[in-house]
Amino acid sequence: MIKVFFKFVRIDIFRAFFSFRFFVSIFGVCLCMCLATLEDIGWNISVLYVFHAIAYGMTFLLTTICCAMPYSTGIAEDIENNYFHLLIIRGYNVKCYTLAKCITIILSAIVTMIVGTLCFIMLVKIKLPWIAGSDSTYETLSIAGGLRCFLLSENFILYYLLFALQYGILAAILALLSALISLYVNDKLLILTIPLISFYIISFYANAIFKNNIADLYNIFNASINIWNNDLLSFLYAIGIGSVSSVILIFLINRKLERGFKLK
Repeated sequence: MIKVFFKFVRIDIFRAFFSFRFFVSIFGVCLCMCLATLEDIGWNISVLYVFHAIAYGMTFLLTTICCAMPYSTGIAEDIENNYFHLLIIRGYNVKCYTLAKCITIILSAIVTMIVGTLCFIMLVKIKLPWIAGSDSTYETLSIAGGLRCFLLSENFILYYLLFALQYGILAAILALLSALISLYVNDKLLILTIPLISFYIISFYANAIFKNNIADLYNIFNASINIWNNDLLSFLYAIGIGSVSSVILIFLINRKLERGFKLK
C-alpha cells in the first residue's frame, strides 16, 4: 500500500508542478497583487506598506482562485477520463489515491501562493525600500502584527515567505473544498470560483456563530493580524485550523469516491 501511495504521489506531483497551469497560476497570483496596486495606496513609501495595503483588498482574495487552478480539478478530470474507474478495475486502493491527490492539491496551492507572492515582492523591491523611516505600517506591525520577530530582525524574505505560507494554507483549504464540490458539479469554471465564494460564506457563518475574531478566516490566515498576540501561537493556530479542515475535507472526498464512483 505504501508503494502504491508514493507511486500516486510521484505521478500527481509531476502532473501538478510540471504543467502549464501551474506556471499560469503563479503568474496569476503575482498579477492579482499587481492589479491591486492600481488603487491609490501610496507607491512612494515601502515594500511593507504596499504589500499590506493590498492584503486588505478583495483583489488579494482572487489569489485563492489562482491557487486552486493547478490541481483542484484533478480528481474530476480523472473521473471524466475514466482513469479513476480503471484504477478500481485494477484493484488499487482508493484511500491511497485520494490522499495522494489531496496532498498534491495542498502542496500546489501553497507553493503557488508562496512563489507568486515572492515574485510580486521582488518586483516592488526594484523601486522601493523594504521599510521607510516615515512608514507607520512598520511600527504598527512590529507591535500588533504577526511574525513580528522577522520584521524586527529585518529578515524580510523569510517574513514574506511565512506570510505567504500562512495565507497559502487558506488557499489550500479552499482548493480542497473546490475538489470536493467538483465531484458533484461538472462546471469547471464554477469550480474555480468556489474559493472566493466559499470564503465569504464560511466567514459569514463563522462570524455569526462564534461572534469573535478567532473564528474569522481572514484573521486566522492573514499574518497582518496577530490573533493571539503571540507570533508562534498565532502561526501554529493557522496551521492547526488548516490541518483539521484538510483532514475533514480529505475524509469527505474519500467517502464520496468510495461510495459514489465504485463500478457496479
